[in-house]
Amino acid sequence: MTQAKLSSDFHACIVKNGQVVLTQGRPDALFPWWSFSKTVLAAIALRAGVDLNLPLPNATYTLHQLLTHTARLPCYCDLPEYHSAVAAGETAWGFDDMEARVMSLPPKEQPAWRYSNYGYALARRRIENLSGKTLAEHMQALANHLGLNTVFLAETMNEFSKVHWPEAKRYDPKWVYHGCLVGTPAEAALMMDAIATGRLLSPDQFRTMNTCVDLGGALEGRPWTRCRYGLGVMSGEMGNVGRAIGHSGSGPFSSNAVYHFPDLPEPTTVAVFGHGSFEGHSENHIQTLINEKARHP
Repeated sequence: MTQAKLSSDFHACIVKNGQVVLTQGRPDALFPWWSFSKTVLAAIALRAGVDLNLPLPNATYTLHQLLTHTARLPCYCDLPEYHSAVAAGETAWGFDDMEARVMSLPPKEQPAWRYSNYGYALARRRIENLSGKTLAEHMQALANHLGLNTVFLAETMNEFSKVHWPEAKRYDPKWVYHGCLVGTPAEAALMMDAIATGRLLSPDQFRTMNTCVDLGGALEGRPWTRCRYGLGVMSGEMGNVGRAIGHSGSGPFSSNAVYHFPDLPEPTTVAVFGHGSFEGHSENHIQTLINEKARHP
């Protein structure tokens, strides 16, 4: 394993064939996985064998639609008071309170694809209900299966205070209603590598995960040249490094990007965590790391 030149801005890990081959920054530090937790949640649903196509009670949408952001639901991130409360370090609203606030948003026709954290919160509850296990229990089973020792579902401010960034000490992880996993960069990369290479999902399950809606081309300030979304995965192309399958995430003080790159000479998985909330910050560093460190077997 190689230790890359230390960067004060980034903490990263490269995995090939299920093995850590390079780390950067603090390999032992804990970081919030933010929306990469969505990818893990979708993998849990597939492994649990829950019915993705059964409509939710008193609803017209299915779990599959929630996990692919095609349920046409609004998002609590549209609420100005959500951002104000997070910035003030307040305790997260209860689920029912959050839901009432979201549903009180002025009605408008939602597009066929609409990114919705509220939808993922519903998905989490549905998976827990159908499987009879909590997300924390599912996560522990995954960690045990893969031999991961640091990743956990953060459910209290005290637990979240273990995160590397100092701002974490005044953030309530329950603001991430679908669940916020915390772990090292290596375990994020190992998790995505296991999802993409058959150690967690069957080939059919991974095909289901990577069946995508096309969303367009380049995004300003980010490395994407083609954008798609599947079942809990951002899946597209990042210029000269080819296809990328995984997820980016951000919170009020940090961002991350965790992706598998199947088109490289040796398929490679990279996880990057950066200070600052812009996802492109971490995504661009992934592309830099691959071009400088991981292009050759």
